[in-house]
Amino acid sequence: MANRIPNIVSLAAGLLLGAATITVAATSGEPDSPDGFRVNDHGQTYGSALGANTEPDLVEAIGDGGVQGYVKSDDLLPQYTPRSPEEAVAFMKTDRSGLEVKIPLYASDGTTVLGTFTIGPPVGAVESTADAEVR
Repeated sequence: MANRIPNIVSLAAGLLLGAATITVAATSGEPDSPDGFRVNDHGQTYGSALGANTEPDLVEAIGDGGVQGYVKSDDLLPQYTPRSPEEAVAFMKTDRSGLEVKIPLYASDGTTVLGTFTIGPPVGAVESTADAEVR
């Protein structure tokens, strides 16, 4: 019974102070990684990458339609690696203005798919092939 009293107090405080407190109380039993991220049951770290020295396995993100969740950090890495400087230059000259990649948006468990997260070129960062010529 003594162990239930702090949980009841946390729940009552959460109801009075808002859902954010309930969320903190609900996740407080999970172990932290050495980097300060939360760790799920699959051993994946998750959390915000803002201001962090390292990146968690699951990076906090707001997906398409405003859905909050996590994207796998490996999914954020470029899928194309040029094999030579010439190949890199040729790739840079291609028109990627319409390129969008949708990746899964996960719950903190790293397996439950909540939606999608769209990766596209930064606004204004894509130039036409003519503008990309070395001046």
